[in-house]
Amino acid sequence: MVVLITTYIFYIYIYDIYIYLFLYIHVAKFFDLSPADVIEIDAVKVSLYSNLAMCYIKLKNFDHVIRYCTDAIELDPTNVKSHFRRSSAWEHKKEWEKSLIDAQRAAELVCSAGLAEDKMINQSVDRIKREMLKIKEKEKKMYGKAFS
Repeated sequence: MVVLITTYIFYIYIYDIYIYLFLYIHVAKFFDLSPADVIEIDAVKVSLYSNLAMCYIKLKNFDHVIRYCTDAIELDPTNVKSHFRRSSAWEHKKEWEKSLIDAQRAAELVCSAGLAEDKMINQSVDRIKREMLKIKEKEKKMYGKAFS
């Protein structure tokens, strides 16, 4: 019952975010906005896309996570959360190379911004590298047996 209520709450939150996104996207079409207004609207859209991605992580819908994180990254390529969340989604889909690229990019962004190192990001990079190494070892054993 608790899971059902939690899921329902996430869907209500997602619906609210969709409404805000719709409004922000269409405001730019109907009004003459100054460059400062466009920057502000884009920042809000990045936040909304990132929040949508987080909701879909909780709902385990990783295709939507990737979609909304990509939208946020297109608007703000320096958004650490979006890179990290997309990396997490790729990891759940077992797309290790893509996951590693996004996790490393998130780590680079944290370092270049002068922020303290994020342990979760570093742990994620290490975990993905270990998983990729395991896969390579399995393939090596498989192909070694096939050709010997």
